Amino acid sequence: MKKWIFFMVCCWITSSLAQPSWKPIFNLAYINSGGNYLQVGPGVSKVLANNHRIDMSITAHMGYMKEHFIVVPEAGFVYVFNTYNQGGPMFLNSNDALFLFKLRTSVSPWSVTPDGVISLFGIIDFSLGYTYEFKTYKDFKSLDGIRLGIGFAIPIP
Repeated sequence: MKKWIFFMVCCWITSSLAQPSWKPIFNLAYINSGGNYLQVGPGVSKVLANNHRIDMSITAHMGYMKEHFIVVPEAGFVYVFNTYNQGGPMFLNSNDALFLFKLRTSVSPWSVTPDGVISLFGIIDFSLGYTYEFKTYKDFKSLDGIRLGIGFAIPIP
């Protein structure tokens, strides 16, 4: 099973590098989900044929709780609805709407979080979701519940 997952990740990485339209982004956010976390990590963004876009990211949630510093890895997939219908992210030299609407699903080894995001110019994100914990992390409080966040998706030229 581990070999199969490794193979799929390698295929995903090589196919994403082969696509010249993928643009790198850097994610930085404050998340409140059963505690306060700093979310940091890289991602990629691609404009689709219908002028919407998809973002994929791998981030780390860092927090200090119950006398422990913890880092929770998380993979995210975001579908961005471009309501202006004129193109993709502003770093691709096209017009974005003032507000973009995003649907995001984030998966960690302990939880799954679907959430909705309102984004200002595609850079400043305000998110609201619910975390479903399927495995409890040892020596740590539950992540189950409402998740709030404010973050930045910074384009890398």
